[in-house]
Amino acid sequence: MAFFDFLRRIGPGKDRSRQRGVRGQRVQDRRADQGTVQIGTPPVGYPRAAAAPPPAPPVAMPAAPPVGPAATVVTPRAEPIAPRPAPAAANTSGKTEYVDVRAMLPNQVVGVLVAIEGELEGEVYRVYDGENRLGRSSDCAIELPSRKISREHSKLIHQDGVFVIAPLSDRNPTILNDERTDGAELSDGDTIKLGRTKLKFRSI
Repeated sequence: MAFFDFLRRIGPGKDRSRQRGVRGQRVQDRRADQGTVQIGTPPVGYPRAAAAPPPAPPVAMPAAPPVGPAATVVTPRAEPIAPRPAPAAANTSGKTEYVDVRAMLPNQVVGVLVAIEGELEGEVYRVYDGENRLGRSSDCAIELPSRKISREHSKLIHQDGVFVIAPLSDRNPTILNDERTDGAELSDGDTIKLGRTKLKFRSI
């Protein structure tokens, strides 16, 4: 009952005017120069979201090198194997056999010629079994490079233990022990002169 008595004292007109005054005061409190802020628009100075970076340019890949033809593998050809010589016949007699080594050496050295005078002084030349040609030519068994000696001047022959010297040139003589010879037996210690070169013979 007290609540209804309170309403009668106030009255309906006073209550409405007070309510209108309150609403009008609230509206007037707003400044006329203030703008209306829309929802969803960020105010000035607020950091914006960073824009997405532009896409990176495509990287050019190097072109693959051209593929050449495959290398050809060459297999070396096997060389033919020479057949082995047949073994010598075995000695079944039980007796001792002697082998002549000199018969196995056809170019056996049987003597030497030593230059003791002339352009070739001090040179030593080997004398082989059989025929030995002496001269300036490289085809001679005993090459004597001197202008005073013929290309094929003379020949020295050894056969059956005997040495013989004989001329081959008609223009240039062969001097044996200071005498011209047309062919003679040669002994150990003899001297032979061809052109200006003097040689001493030594047998082995």
